[in-house]
Amino acid sequence: MAPLLTPLRLRIALGALAVLAGAAGWDAWHLHRVRDWNAQMRDGSVVRAAEELPPEARFAQAFHMGKGGDVDRSLALYQEIAAAEDGPLASAARYNIGNLFLREALRAIRDGNQAEALPYAELAKQSYREALRADPGRWDARYNLEQALRLMPEPENADAGDGPGPLQSERAITTMKGFTLGLP
Repeated sequence: MAPLLTPLRLRIALGALAVLAGAAGWDAWHLHRVRDWNAQMRDGSVVRAAEELPPEARFAQAFHMGKGGDVDRSLALYQEIAAAEDGPLASAARYNIGNLFLREALRAIRDGNQAEALPYAELAKQSYREALRADPGRWDARYNLEQALRLMPEPENADAGDGPGPLQSERAITTMKGFTLGLP
């Protein structure tokens, strides 16, 4: 009867074991990096990170910068994420861009500078609309857009363009008296 563990089989088994050990080491190193990034995102130290970060960590970096008052760098990071990514992270970046602009508009109004608040409010509305185009189910973007519209209402003829305004009979169905869309 031939031995079960021949030198060839032993070398193959040891080689497979070495490959598995290498893969486990790589996964352990990667897990350590992810845990480190998560800890930095939680405590805000991600702001000082100089290395190349994954999009989620850059998002947290922008959040903490905006929270700390560095609006310009925060906006730059959010815009970079919104342009490079696609999906929920880009939509969240556009939403947070709107939040930064709305916060600046509210600050300008609080300081009594209505003229400075107008462009910030318009940029906030634009950012919320972009977030809603990407993800129509974002109720938070819809709510904040409504707040921005209440803060700085759009003129009646804002969407009229170059042509004459719509006739009374051509107005949106939501403005018709006695008609409901079935909403609560």
